Amino acid sequence: MKVAVTQIAAGLGKVENSGRLRALISHAAEHGASLVIAPEAAMHDFGPADLALAPVAEPLDGPFVTSIADAAERSGLTVLAGMFEVADGARVFNTVVAVGPDGELIG
Repeated sequence: MKVAVTQIAAGLGKVENSGRLRALISHAAEHGASLVIAPEAAMHDFGPADLALAPVAEPLDGPFVTSIADAAERSGLTVLAGMFEVADGARVFNTVVAVGPDGELIG
């Protein structure tokens, strides 16, 4: 099994971060990887200590996971990526999602 480990410094722009990750997934597929591992908080940087993360958190069927699932399916790879998931009120879960090569959420 060939594993690609990405190291990106996510910024505060979720769309930009998702686009960069999609490009890295495609690159990994071109180089024969079957598994891509992205860093914690690949969706959105932790930001300064006083940054509220609840407003940027998403559900597991939100735009970030959907984008990663699409890239995984197009590339035929399994992808692990960190995100902030909706919890309750002002709290969020620091979540790692696993998406299979068929684009389905597997964990």
